[in-house]
Amino acid sequence: MNNRVIHFEIHASNTEKLAEFYRDIFGWEIRKWDNPGIDYWIVMTAPDGSKEPGINGGIVGRKGPAPKGGEPVTSFVCTIHVPSIEGNIFGIYEDDKNAK
Repeated sequence: MNNRVIHFEIHASNTEKLAEFYRDIFGWEIRKWDNPGIDYWIVMTAPDGSKEPGINGGIVGRKGPAPKGGEPVTSFVCTIHVPSIEGNIFGIYEDDKNAK
């Protein structure tokens, strides 16, 4: 099946603490990405080459204030695998149900 979500990102005020939480709770392999100036942690929910269903992702430093509570979810970040980015861009703008 094409066009599956292949990556997720969780925004956090304290990325190191959240990484520790997910490691402890789910046993995920989480490591800090070695890139100065970017607070990003790579999350592997299953080992490379695993046949288990699921996706891998990241934990990223929050760029704004944390939600105050009781607010609705307003967005998410995901990456979708597509066989051709050019074909998908045309498919978005093309007024043709069969565009791919």
